[in-house]
Parts: sequence; C-alpha cells; structure tokens
Amino acid sequence: MYRGFALGLVAFVLASGCWVTADLEGRSCPCGPAESGYYCGPSNVCVRGTPPVTDGGAVDGGARDAARPDDGAMMADGGSDVPDTGPPVDAAGVDAHVVPLPDSGARDSGARDSGSTGGPLFVAYNDFAWMAGQLDVRITHVTSSNTRSSALRAADPGLWPSSANLIDYETGDPTSVVLTVAGGEYRPEIHGDTPAASVGPAAETFAGAVTLDGAMSYLDAASPAGDTIPTSSGLDSANRYEIVLLADRGDYGWDRAALATISGADSFVNTSTTGLDDRGEALVRGSGGESTRYASNNPEGRVIAFGDIAPGADGQVVITLSPSPSVAGEVRGKYLNALRLTARRP
Repeated sequence: MYRGFALGLVAFVLASGCWVTADLEGRSCPCGPAESGYYCGPSNVCVRGTPPVTDGGAVDGGARDAARPDDGAMMADGGSDVPDTGPPVDAAGVDAHVVPLPDSGARDSGARDSGSTGGPLFVAYNDFAWMAGQLDVRITHVTSSNTRSSALRAADPGLWPSSANLIDYETGDPTSVVLTVAGGEYRPEIHGDTPAASVGPAAETFAGAVTLDGAMSYLDAASPAGDTIPTSSGLDSANRYEIVLLADRGDYGWDRAALATISGADSFVNTSTTGLDDRGEALVRGSGGESTRYASNNPEGRVIAFGDIAPGADGQVVITLSPSPSVAGEVRGKYLNALRLTARRP
C-alpha cells in the first residue's frame, strides 16, 4: 500500500510539473517555475493555487530563491532543482534522487554568489575517518597518509587522499580550498567505526552530511613530531571563513586530551563550545583564544571552531593538534572525526 501511495505521489508530481524540495520551517520551498500555478503546501506537497499570505504580507510557501533552496533537499548530482524528467524511484518506491542537506544552519539565507545577504559562498565537509557504508554525498575523505599496512587502504588508496580540494556540498563542484593532513594515522579496519556522540553542536553541524562514528588516530610521538596538522590552503583573503572540527574517540577522557591551535590567520574568533576541563580551567585558551583543549571522548558533542577567519597573504590556515593530557608523558590522542569549512563575504 505504501509503495503504491509513494508511486502515485511521484506520478502526481510529474504530471503537475512541480517538485517539492523542502518543508516550510523558514526555508525556501520551490515547486518549479513561479508560473506553474503550484506552491509548497503545509504537508510538503505541491498545491495548486495561490500561496497563502502571512500577517506581514510575506508568502508562506512558493519559491523565495528560484535558483536554489536555502535549506532543502538537493539533487544528488548537483543538478537543477526542477529536473527535465521525474526522480528515480528505488525498489521501495522512495525517491532516490534527492538528498537532504543537514540541519546545521550552514546554508545561506540569501544570494549565494554575491554573499550580499550574509549567506555562505559555499559549505564543504570532510570525513577524516570515512569507510564504506557511511555517508558519502558531495564530501571528501582527506585523512592521514599513515596507514600501518591497512589492507582496505592498500586495495583502493584513492578513497583516502591526504590532500584534496574540498567539495561544495550544494553543487558537488570542487572549491579552490585544499585540505591537507600531516601526521596522525588512519586504518578503516580499526578506526572507522569507533562510536561518536552525534548530539549537541556536533549534530547541529554535521548531521546528515558526515557519519560521525570513526576517528582518525594519532602518531605515538611527542610534539612536534607527533602532532596532527590539518591545513586549509587556497583561501581567498577577500573572504572570511569558518572551520569547525569534531574530535571524539569515545574513550580515554582527559587522559589523552589534546590542544587545537590555529595559526596563519590575520584574525579570527574562537567560537568553540565553551566549558571547563577536568582541571576546572576554560576550554578556550591563550591570547586571543588561539587554542581549545578537548578530551578524547566527547559525550556532549562539543566542537572546536574558529570563525570570521581572515586568511593571510599566503591563503593558508593551519590547525595543530598537540598533546595536552592529564597523564604526564602521554602523547596519544589528537583524534579527529570531521571538518566543516564555510566561506563567506566579509
């Protein structure tokens, strides 16, 4: 019965020449061209007629940005929101062509290209601990080049580069920003499914884009030789950037704590999750807050975040993960799960 209903709904959508891409919770919801005579109704279906008007005169439904939805489901191939043909339907009768953007607040609220309304130029995600079966739509898998004889990585090394252009999550196009990882270690067989807490800021930032389980591991060496260093290069000094990192090994607590320190930026704001560590000290450290201390397990879903980043002339920003344990002499830790990079006009 449900399969028949789903197929019937798809047939209705195709016959009416419209396509619903999002709900009405403050998001754009185009149903095709404005002249199609349809608008996005409260049940997430295209409705024939004139959209209702709110008290303030703003249209509740309809396309606020016909070129692209602000926060809706996007085409998996980065193509048009209004396809020439109907969406493919899988064996269960489910639309297999539309992939929802995560509800992270990362998408823009206006014009994409100009940034004139404060919306992002692009948002990109990287999974440092990706493995087969996890989310893999318009993201990268840049991770450590140290594999310690991983059979999976030896079989298909191209799946886990140590450097690559980040991908615009909305369009699927490569961006000018290159993410490179130095240090660390990643073996999918061992590190690919360690549990991570998809709650709080972590869920708000990454849910729907990156599978958070799995964490890139460490080099068992003292700083600086054992540091893990993700570097973003190709940044445009005319833009401003935000970099958000998640680190959660799901174990070891503050015994394997680390310090994430930003360098290379002309200016920035540390927007990491606030709180106190096991010593009762603030997580954000240093002059101007250039460092954030974090534990190896992260049940609160805290994130390491630096916003309003103004790149230097070389267009490169470095974040160095170094040991900061509660156990003297401990050099393990420095875990990383995921990254989100957002570019905006100042």
